[in-house]
Amino acid sequence: MVLLLGLAAGCATAPTHMYDLMDAEGDEAVADALESAAAVLTDRGARAATREAAARTLGRLRSDAPAAISALQLGLAADQAPGLRRQSAWALGELRSPAALPVLTAALRSPLDDETGAYLLEAVAKHYPVMAGDEETLVRVVEAMVFYAGNRQGAPAAMYDLLGARTRTVAVNVRVLSNALQTLSSANTAGNRAAVYNATLELLEKVASKTGEIRAGPAAWSARVEAAMRAARAAHDADPEGTGLLVLWYLGQLASEQELAGPAGQVLAGDDVPEAARPTRSPRAAQRLVAAWALARLQAHALGPRRALLLDVLSDELEPKVMQVLADLPVRAGEVDAVQRVLGITGRIAPATPGAATVRGEGHR
Repeated sequence: MVLLLGLAAGCATAPTHMYDLMDAEGDEAVADALESAAAVLTDRGARAATREAAARTLGRLRSDAPAAISALQLGLAADQAPGLRRQSAWALGELRSPAALPVLTAALRSPLDDETGAYLLEAVAKHYPVMAGDEETLVRVVEAMVFYAGNRQGAPAAMYDLLGARTRTVAVNVRVLSNALQTLSSANTAGNRAAVYNATLELLEKVASKTGEIRAGPAAWSARVEAAMRAARAAHDADPEGTGLLVLWYLGQLASEQELAGPAGQVLAGDDVPEAARPTRSPRAAQRLVAAWALARLQAHALGPRRALLLDVLSDELEPKVMQVLADLPVRAGEVDAVQRVLGITGRIAPATPGAATVRGEGHR
Protein backbone atom coordinates (compact mmCIF):
# COMPACT_ATOMS: atom_id res chain seq x y z
CA MET A 1 0.00 0.00 0.00
CA VAL A 2 2.82 2.42 0.90
CA LEU A 3 4.54 1.54 -2.37
CA LEU A 4 1.37 2.28 -4.35
CA LEU A 5 0.99 5.65 -2.62
CA GLY A 6 4.60 6.47 -3.39
CA LEU A 7 4.12 5.60 -7.04
CA ALA A 8 0.97 7.69 -7.17
CA ALA A 9 2.78 10.66 -5.67
CA GLY A 10 5.54 10.29 -8.25
CA CYS A 11 3.02 10.29 -11.09
CA ALA A 12 1.37 13.40 -9.73
CA THR A 13 4.55 15.36 -10.27
CA ALA A 14 5.45 13.99 -13.70
CA PRO A 15 5.14 16.21 -16.81
CA THR A 16 2.68 13.79 -18.41
CA HIS A 17 0.34 14.11 -15.42
CA MET A 18 0.44 17.90 -15.74
CA TYR A 19 -0.55 17.60 -19.38
CA ASP A 20 -3.44 15.31 -18.44
CA LEU A 21 -4.80 18.13 -16.28
CA MET A 22 -5.27 20.29 -19.38
CA ASP A 23 -8.30 18.21 -20.30
CA ALA A 24 -10.16 18.93 -17.06
CA GLU A 25 -13.85 19.65 -17.58
CA GLY A 26 -16.41 21.03 -15.20
CA ASP A 27 -15.90 23.62 -12.48
CA GLU A 28 -14.77 21.18 -9.83
CA ALA A 29 -12.31 19.34 -12.06
CA VAL A 30 -10.86 22.61 -13.37
CA ALA A 31 -10.49 23.94 -9.83
CA ASP A 32 -8.66 20.76 -8.79
CA ALA A 33 -6.43 20.96 -11.88
CA LEU A 34 -5.58 24.59 -11.17
CA GLU A 35 -4.71 23.77 -7.57
CA SER A 36 -2.49 20.86 -8.57
CA ALA A 37 -0.68 22.76 -11.33
CA ALA A 38 -0.16 25.84 -9.15
CA ALA A 39 1.22 23.69 -6.33
CA VAL A 40 3.74 22.03 -8.65
CA LEU A 41 4.75 25.31 -10.28
CA THR A 42 5.52 26.93 -6.93
CA ASP A 43 7.45 23.88 -5.70
CA ARG A 44 11.07 24.83 -6.25
CA GLY A 45 12.08 21.26 -5.47
CA ALA A 46 10.08 19.81 -8.37
CA ARG A 47 11.75 18.76 -11.61
CA ALA A 48 12.28 21.59 -14.10
CA ALA A 49 10.35 19.80 -16.86
CA THR A 50 7.41 19.20 -14.52
CA ARG A 51 7.27 22.85 -13.43
CA GLU A 52 7.32 23.95 -17.07
CA ALA A 53 4.50 21.53 -17.82
CA ALA A 54 2.55 22.95 -14.87
CA ALA A 55 2.95 26.48 -16.25
CA ARG A 56 1.76 25.34 -19.66
CA THR A 57 -1.21 23.61 -18.04
CA LEU A 58 -2.25 26.84 -16.34
CA GLY A 59 -2.08 28.57 -19.69
CA ARG A 60 -4.24 25.92 -21.35
CA LEU A 61 -6.83 26.12 -18.58
CA ARG A 62 -7.00 29.90 -19.17
CA SER A 63 -8.22 30.77 -15.71
CA ASP A 64 -7.22 34.09 -14.17
CA ALA A 65 -7.86 32.82 -10.66
CA PRO A 66 -5.57 34.58 -8.17
CA ALA A 67 -3.78 31.32 -7.33
CA ALA A 68 -2.97 30.70 -10.99
CA ILE A 69 -1.66 34.21 -11.62
CA SER A 70 0.35 34.17 -8.38
CA ALA A 71 1.98 30.87 -9.36
CA LEU A 72 2.80 32.10 -12.86
CA GLN A 73 4.22 35.33 -11.43
CA LEU A 74 6.61 33.21 -9.36
CA GLY A 75 7.52 31.20 -12.45
CA LEU A 76 8.31 34.45 -14.29
CA ALA A 77 10.59 35.79 -11.54
CA ALA A 78 14.12 36.78 -12.50
CA ASP A 79 15.70 34.03 -10.37
CA GLN A 80 13.88 31.22 -12.20
CA ALA A 81 15.30 29.14 -15.04
CA PRO A 82 14.85 30.63 -18.54
CA GLY A 83 12.68 27.73 -19.71
CA LEU A 84 10.24 28.19 -16.84
CA ARG A 85 10.14 31.95 -17.34
CA ARG A 86 9.25 31.51 -21.02
CA GLN A 87 6.50 28.99 -20.31
CA SER A 88 5.09 31.23 -17.57
CA ALA A 89 5.11 34.23 -19.91
CA TRP A 90 3.33 32.20 -22.58
CA ALA A 91 0.73 31.01 -20.07
CA LEU A 92 0.04 34.53 -18.80
CA GLY A 93 -0.43 35.65 -22.39
CA GLU A 94 -3.05 32.95 -22.91
CA LEU A 95 -5.11 34.36 -20.02
CA ARG A 96 -5.77 37.70 -21.78
CA SER A 97 -6.80 39.08 -18.43
CA PRO A 98 -6.51 42.53 -16.83
CA ALA A 99 -5.05 40.75 -13.82
CA ALA A 100 -2.25 39.15 -15.87
CA LEU A 101 -1.12 42.26 -17.74
CA PRO A 102 0.59 44.04 -14.79
CA VAL A 103 2.60 40.87 -14.09
CA LEU A 104 3.85 40.84 -17.67
CA THR A 105 4.72 44.54 -17.80
CA ALA A 106 6.58 44.28 -14.50
CA ALA A 107 8.63 41.42 -15.94
CA LEU A 108 9.71 43.61 -18.87
CA ARG A 109 11.66 45.64 -16.31
CA SER A 110 13.63 42.62 -15.09
CA PRO A 111 16.82 41.12 -16.56
CA LEU A 112 15.86 39.24 -19.72
CA ASP A 113 17.62 37.17 -22.34
CA ASP A 114 16.50 37.73 -25.93
CA GLU A 115 14.24 34.68 -26.19
CA THR A 116 12.48 35.30 -22.89
CA GLY A 117 11.98 38.93 -23.89
CA ALA A 118 10.33 37.80 -27.13
CA TYR A 119 7.96 35.53 -25.18
CA LEU A 120 7.04 38.42 -22.90
CA LEU A 121 6.34 40.85 -25.73
CA GLU A 122 4.12 38.30 -27.47
CA ALA A 123 2.24 37.71 -24.21
CA VAL A 124 1.70 41.46 -23.78
CA ALA A 125 0.53 41.76 -27.38
CA LYS A 126 -2.17 39.14 -26.74
CA HIS A 127 -3.61 41.54 -24.17
CA TYR A 128 -4.18 44.35 -26.66
CA PRO A 129 -8.00 44.04 -26.45
CA VAL A 130 -7.64 44.55 -22.68
CA MET A 131 -5.62 47.75 -22.99
CA ALA A 132 -7.04 49.32 -26.18
CA GLY A 133 -8.71 52.64 -25.43
CA ASP A 134 -7.36 52.81 -21.88
CA GLU A 135 -4.65 55.49 -22.00
CA GLU A 136 -3.49 54.87 -18.43
CA THR A 137 -2.86 51.20 -19.17
CA LEU A 138 -1.20 52.01 -22.50
CA VAL A 139 1.16 54.44 -20.77
CA ARG A 140 2.20 51.77 -18.25
CA VAL A 141 2.75 49.21 -21.01
CA VAL A 142 4.78 51.58 -23.18
CA GLU A 143 6.88 52.71 -20.20
CA ALA A 144 7.75 49.08 -19.53
CA MET A 145 8.63 48.63 -23.20
CA VAL A 146 10.90 51.70 -23.10
CA PHE A 147 12.66 50.28 -20.04
CA TYR A 148 13.03 46.92 -21.80
CA ALA A 149 14.48 48.51 -24.95
CA GLY A 150 16.86 50.68 -22.93
CA ASN A 151 18.37 47.59 -21.33
CA ARG A 152 18.99 45.71 -24.58
CA GLN A 153 22.47 45.41 -26.02
CA GLY A 154 21.08 44.88 -29.49
CA ALA A 155 17.79 45.43 -31.27
CA PRO A 156 14.65 44.27 -29.43
CA ALA A 157 12.60 41.37 -30.76
CA ALA A 158 10.52 42.04 -33.87
CA MET A 159 7.35 41.97 -31.78
CA TYR A 160 8.57 45.16 -30.07
CA ASP A 161 7.88 47.23 -33.19
CA LEU A 162 4.62 45.47 -33.97
CA LEU A 163 3.33 46.02 -30.45
CA GLY A 164 4.60 49.60 -30.43
CA ALA A 165 2.71 50.41 -33.61
CA ARG A 166 -0.55 49.60 -31.82
CA THR A 167 0.13 51.01 -28.36
CA ARG A 168 2.16 54.15 -29.06
CA THR A 169 -0.19 56.97 -29.91
CA VAL A 170 1.31 60.46 -29.92
CA ALA A 171 -0.57 61.30 -26.71
CA VAL A 172 0.69 58.15 -24.99
CA ASN A 173 4.28 58.83 -26.10
CA VAL A 174 4.10 62.40 -24.77
CA ARG A 175 3.01 61.11 -21.36
CA VAL A 176 5.67 58.40 -21.35
CA LEU A 177 8.37 60.96 -22.11
CA SER A 178 7.05 63.37 -19.48
CA ASN A 179 7.15 60.60 -16.87
CA ALA A 180 10.67 59.62 -17.93
CA LEU A 181 11.82 63.23 -17.59
CA GLN A 182 10.33 63.44 -14.11
CA THR A 183 12.20 60.30 -13.11
CA LEU A 184 15.43 61.69 -14.59
CA SER A 185 15.06 64.91 -12.61
CA SER A 186 14.94 62.82 -9.42
CA ALA A 187 17.85 60.56 -10.32
CA ASN A 188 20.22 61.46 -13.16
CA THR A 189 21.45 57.94 -13.90
CA ALA A 190 22.58 56.32 -17.12
CA GLY A 191 19.50 54.11 -17.11
CA ASN A 192 17.14 57.05 -16.71
CA ARG A 193 18.93 59.02 -19.44
CA ALA A 194 18.58 56.02 -21.73
CA ALA A 195 14.86 55.87 -20.94
CA VAL A 196 14.48 59.56 -21.86
CA TYR A 197 16.42 59.08 -25.08
CA ASN A 198 14.34 56.08 -26.13
CA ALA A 199 11.06 57.77 -25.19
CA THR A 200 12.06 60.87 -27.20
CA LEU A 201 13.04 58.80 -30.23
CA GLU A 202 9.79 56.85 -30.12
CA LEU A 203 7.75 60.07 -29.83
CA LEU A 204 9.46 61.80 -32.75
CA GLU A 205 9.29 58.69 -34.93
CA LYS A 206 5.57 58.41 -34.20
CA VAL A 207 5.03 62.06 -35.13
CA ALA A 208 7.01 61.57 -38.34
CA SER A 209 4.93 58.51 -39.22
CA LYS A 210 1.75 60.58 -38.95
CA THR A 211 2.76 63.35 -41.37
CA GLY A 212 0.15 62.30 -43.91
CA GLU A 213 -2.65 62.50 -41.35
CA ILE A 214 -1.32 65.78 -39.97
CA ARG A 215 -1.14 67.31 -43.43
CA ALA A 216 -4.70 66.19 -44.19
CA GLY A 217 -6.17 67.56 -40.94
CA PRO A 218 -3.81 70.10 -39.34
CA ALA A 219 -6.48 71.62 -37.08
CA ALA A 220 -7.31 68.26 -35.53
CA TRP A 221 -3.62 67.57 -34.92
CA SER A 222 -2.53 71.02 -33.76
CA ALA A 223 -2.73 70.41 -30.00
CA ARG A 224 -1.03 67.01 -30.24
CA VAL A 225 1.78 68.36 -32.40
CA GLU A 226 2.41 71.28 -30.04
CA ALA A 227 2.43 68.93 -27.03
CA ALA A 228 4.92 66.66 -28.81
CA MET A 229 7.21 69.59 -29.67
CA ARG A 230 7.12 70.90 -26.09
CA ALA A 231 7.94 67.45 -24.73
CA ALA A 232 10.83 67.15 -27.20
CA ARG A 233 12.20 70.53 -26.12
CA ALA A 234 12.01 69.48 -22.46
CA ALA A 235 14.00 66.34 -23.33
CA HIS A 236 16.53 68.50 -25.19
CA ASP A 237 17.04 70.68 -22.12
CA ALA A 238 17.26 67.76 -19.70
CA ASP A 239 20.08 65.99 -21.57
CA PRO A 240 21.71 68.42 -24.06
CA GLU A 241 24.68 66.26 -25.00
CA GLY A 242 22.68 63.09 -25.63
CA THR A 243 18.97 63.44 -26.24
CA GLY A 244 19.41 67.13 -27.11
CA LEU A 245 21.35 66.34 -30.28
CA LEU A 246 18.73 63.79 -31.27
CA VAL A 247 15.96 66.39 -30.87
CA LEU A 248 17.78 69.00 -32.94
CA TRP A 249 18.52 66.56 -35.73
CA TYR A 250 14.99 65.15 -35.80
CA LEU A 251 13.28 68.54 -35.76
CA GLY A 252 15.53 69.63 -38.61
CA GLN A 253 14.46 66.53 -40.52
CA LEU A 254 10.80 67.47 -40.05
CA ALA A 255 11.34 70.88 -41.71
CA SER A 256 9.86 69.67 -44.98
CA GLU A 257 6.45 69.40 -43.30
CA GLN A 258 5.02 72.88 -42.77
CA GLU A 259 2.55 71.76 -40.10
CA LEU A 260 5.47 70.39 -38.05
CA ALA A 261 8.17 72.90 -38.95
CA GLY A 262 6.32 75.88 -37.50
CA PRO A 263 5.86 74.39 -34.00
CA ALA A 264 9.38 72.94 -34.12
CA GLY A 265 10.93 76.31 -34.92
CA GLN A 266 8.84 77.91 -32.19
CA VAL A 267 9.99 75.58 -29.40
CA LEU A 268 13.63 75.85 -30.45
CA ALA A 269 13.91 79.62 -30.99
CA GLY A 270 10.49 81.24 -30.66
CA ASP A 271 9.64 84.53 -28.95
CA ASP A 272 9.05 82.79 -25.61
CA VAL A 273 12.48 81.11 -25.65
CA PRO A 274 15.02 83.15 -23.64
CA GLU A 275 18.15 84.11 -25.56
CA ALA A 276 20.38 82.03 -23.31
CA ALA A 277 18.15 78.99 -23.88
CA ARG A 278 18.45 79.05 -27.66
CA PRO A 279 20.48 76.02 -28.79
CA THR A 280 22.61 78.32 -30.95
CA ARG A 281 23.82 79.86 -27.64
CA SER A 282 24.94 76.52 -26.23
CA PRO A 283 28.49 76.35 -24.84
CA ARG A 284 28.86 73.05 -26.72
CA ALA A 285 30.08 73.42 -30.29
CA ALA A 286 28.47 70.16 -31.38
CA GLN A 287 25.08 71.35 -30.24
CA ARG A 288 25.49 74.73 -31.94
CA LEU A 289 26.49 73.02 -35.17
CA VAL A 290 23.43 70.74 -35.29
CA ALA A 291 21.23 73.64 -34.14
CA ALA A 292 22.48 75.84 -36.98
CA TRP A 293 21.69 73.11 -39.49
CA ALA A 294 18.21 72.49 -38.02
CA LEU A 295 17.26 76.17 -37.70
CA ALA A 296 18.44 76.90 -41.24
CA ARG A 297 15.98 74.27 -42.45
CA LEU A 298 13.18 75.55 -40.20
CA GLN A 299 13.57 79.27 -40.88
CA ALA A 300 11.13 79.33 -43.79
CA HIS A 301 8.29 78.42 -41.43
CA ALA A 302 8.98 80.57 -38.34
CA LEU A 303 10.69 83.90 -37.54
CA GLY A 304 12.52 82.63 -34.47
CA PRO A 305 15.00 80.38 -36.29
CA ARG A 306 16.07 83.16 -38.67
CA ARG A 307 16.56 85.58 -35.78
CA ALA A 308 18.62 83.03 -33.84
CA LEU A 309 20.84 82.35 -36.84
CA LEU A 310 21.35 86.04 -37.49
CA LEU A 311 22.08 87.05 -33.89
CA ASP A 312 23.83 83.94 -32.62
CA VAL A 313 25.57 82.34 -35.58
CA LEU A 314 26.29 84.99 -38.21
CA SER A 315 27.06 87.66 -35.60
CA ASP A 316 28.84 85.83 -32.78
CA GLU A 317 29.88 82.33 -33.82
CA LEU A 318 33.64 81.74 -33.66
CA GLU A 319 33.74 78.04 -34.49
CA PRO A 320 34.45 77.64 -38.25
CA LYS A 321 32.67 74.30 -38.48
CA VAL A 322 29.44 75.83 -37.24
CA MET A 323 29.64 78.53 -39.90
CA GLN A 324 30.56 75.99 -42.54
CA VAL A 325 27.40 73.97 -41.98
CA LEU A 326 25.34 76.88 -43.37
CA ALA A 327 27.52 77.20 -46.43
CA ASP A 328 27.36 73.45 -47.02
CA LEU A 329 23.57 73.21 -46.99
CA PRO A 330 22.63 72.07 -50.49
CA VAL A 331 20.81 74.54 -52.70
CA ARG A 332 19.30 74.14 -56.12
CA ALA A 333 20.56 76.14 -59.08
CA GLY A 334 19.15 79.64 -59.09
CA GLU A 335 18.31 79.74 -55.38
CA VAL A 336 19.90 81.71 -52.57
CA ASP A 337 21.86 79.77 -49.99
CA ALA A 338 21.18 79.45 -46.25
CA VAL A 339 23.23 82.50 -45.28
CA GLN A 340 21.51 84.67 -47.87
CA ARG A 341 18.11 83.55 -46.65
CA VAL A 342 19.06 84.43 -43.08
CA LEU A 343 20.18 87.89 -44.16
CA GLY A 344 17.02 88.36 -46.20
CA ILE A 345 18.90 88.76 -49.49
CA THR A 346 16.71 88.31 -52.55
CA GLY A 347 17.33 88.48 -56.24
CA ARG A 348 18.34 86.34 -59.13
CA ILE A 349 21.34 84.09 -58.79
CA ALA A 350 23.60 83.61 -61.79
CA PRO A 351 26.67 81.38 -61.90
CA ALA A 352 29.92 83.34 -62.14
CA THR A 353 32.22 80.34 -62.43
CA PRO A 354 31.55 76.63 -62.30
CA GLY A 355 30.48 75.77 -58.76
CA ALA A 356 30.18 79.41 -57.67
CA ALA A 357 27.33 81.95 -57.57
CA THR A 358 26.89 85.67 -57.37
CA VAL A 359 23.90 87.76 -56.37
CA ARG A 360 22.25 90.12 -58.82
CA GLY A 361 19.89 92.85 -57.73
CA GLU A 362 20.38 91.97 -54.07
CA GLY A 363 18.14 93.58 -51.55
CA HIS A 364 16.66 92.99 -48.12
CA ARG A 365 13.20 91.86 -47.25
